[in-house]
Amino acid sequence: MGPSDAGASGSGTSDAGASDAGAAASAPAGAADAGGSAPGGRRVSGADEGAAAPGAGAGAGRAHGADDAGAAAGDGPARGATPAPGTAAPAAAGGSRQRNRTVRGMILSLLVIGAAVAVIYTLFIPHDDKGGSAVKRVDYRVELLTARRAAPYPVAAPTGLPKTWKPTSVTYDGSDGHAWHLGFLDPHGEYVAVEQSTSPAKGYVADVSQNARNTGRTQEIAGRRWQRWTGGHYDALVSTEGGATTVVTGTASQQDLTAMAAALDFAGTKA
Repeated sequence: MGPSDAGASGSGTSDAGASDAGAAASAPAGAADAGGSAPGGRRVSGADEGAAAPGAGAGAGRAHGADDAGAAAGDGPARGATPAPGTAAPAAAGGSRQRNRTVRGMILSLLVIGAAVAVIYTLFIPHDDKGGSAVKRVDYRVELLTARRAAPYPVAAPTGLPKTWKPTSVTYDGSDGHAWHLGFLDPHGEYVAVEQSTSPAKGYVADVSQNARNTGRTQEIAGRRWQRWTGGHYDALVSTEGGATTVVTGTASQQDLTAMAAALDFAGTKA
């Protein structure tokens, strides 16, 4: 073999070596690209996966955080937020209910007071002390005969009064001091009552005369002595003769009270 062949041979050997070296040099890059093993036996793709995992975890954490924040926001409005239109504040609603209860309580109280006043007026205050032509005339003759048979004292009733005097009410209660009541309207439409009872005089007179007071003055009317009482609502003439207390009382004038006392017939003794 000549020198030229040897040179060629050497040159071919060099080229082959160079090619092998180039191939070897390119192998690691190819292996890395292909996901091959890096020096030291560690896989590059595993490192890439590990590097990607923290990022993914942080992203997931941020996602969960956002979800938690959204859930917390759903529990109610943030501090300082303005309530949605049409939403009443709980405190305001409670105050409104309290006011409603207070108003209802006041109305019920007024109704109870009104009922009590009506009962007192109906039971304890004579109704026929005013009324004029609206009050019906009553016939008291039967009640008078019954009372005169039952009462332990001479029962009084007027005789000879003009027709302008209108009898309006009559009662006799044998269980309560043998109380006799005869009510009239005088010619002026004022109330006059004849009241008799065996109950203690002081309390009885105050009761039937609407708390009139004794003036200390007396006058004789038709042979009987009468005390003069006066009050804010009723005046009265009071006699304690005959075993009972007799009271002529009402809103009428002293003149008409005296006229009634003068007309009284005790136990039917007058003609």
